[in-house]
Amino acid sequence: MSRYMRVERLVFTIFLVAANLYAQDVRRGRNEGTLNLPASNVSGSGNIALYVLSRGGVGAGGVSTGLYAGGSVGVAEIIQFSADASLAGFSALGPLRASMQVTLPGNDKLRFFGVAGRADVYLSTVADTLSGEARAGKPDYHSYIRPNLIADLDWISLFQWLPLKLYVMGSLVDNPELLHRYNQLSLSAGAEWKMYRHSFFVDTRYGLYRGVRRGSVAADRSYEQRLLFLEPGVRLRTRNNMRVVGGLRFLAHSIVKQSDGLNPSNVTLTLGVEVPLLFRESNTEAIRTLVFKEQQKEQNSEDHTEAFDLGESVRAELEGFDDEADFDIGREEQIHRRREEIKGTIAEIEELLRGLE
Repeated sequence: MSRYMRVERLVFTIFLVAANLYAQDVRRGRNEGTLNLPASNVSGSGNIALYVLSRGGVGAGGVSTGLYAGGSVGVAEIIQFSADASLAGFSALGPLRASMQVTLPGNDKLRFFGVAGRADVYLSTVADTLSGEARAGKPDYHSYIRPNLIADLDWISLFQWLPLKLYVMGSLVDNPELLHRYNQLSLSAGAEWKMYRHSFFVDTRYGLYRGVRRGSVAADRSYEQRLLFLEPGVRLRTRNNMRVVGGLRFLAHSIVKQSDGLNPSNVTLTLGVEVPLLFRESNTEAIRTLVFKEQQKEQNSEDHTEAFDLGESVRAELEGFDDEADFDIGREEQIHRRREEIKGTIAEIEELLRGLE
């Protein structure tokens, strides 16, 4: 067996191994959204997930940091409960949130349009919520109830070649840590390119703030302070379905008061991990996974056919060489040139198969 025949068989062996390694199961929770925007779907009955995020920002007021942890549990096919807490500066307990989200019946299918309502209850525990008879070091604990409306469009349900999901959310909370100082209006939108395993997204958030009366500080007459943020990010899914998320948020536009106004971070980096504890894949994401697997199967079939055709061409050329033929300078030069061309063809096959990985 010639050296080139052995190389050809090795190339096809590599192809088969790579194809086998790629055939890994990917499971998604149907309530996955972007880093800042939830999906209208709920997690589904019995599913439990936890997450931890670390966030650090740099602005005119210096460096701000925080740790955020929370989780969600599905209690019915259209209802889920979630909760989270923050640790400002990794030392002071920030707002606590508990939420209930209710979506439309049938939202556990792969559909184009989905909508949900969510009610958030915040318990503010930061020390600057002092009011009334509270003393320094003994903050009051104020509770706030805020509604949210969530909607999304899942384009892959209409066009299998378009794994794009769009999100929008309207809320009365833009920054929970400032609820004790401001009434808020918030409009968020996001676009997610939701691939077979990983996702890439960009979020935007526009918040309006109206100060409330605090002691000698008079309330604002209108929502005169405004912030606009942009945040691209990524969600990487590991083999055991843990999800690593990250985003880099930029302050794109701001209108703030010169005295006693907002002091937002200009750039904020967020990194975190999401861990599904109990997980039962929904119809929504099972269908999405089948779409991607079918597309990958078709692509692998086309690439395998192309690689096989190239390999057959190489084999035919190699078998055409007669090592026992009489010595002929012209023929030897022709064989040498053709062997160099075959080397280039084998390199093309190897590059094609590397692309399959």
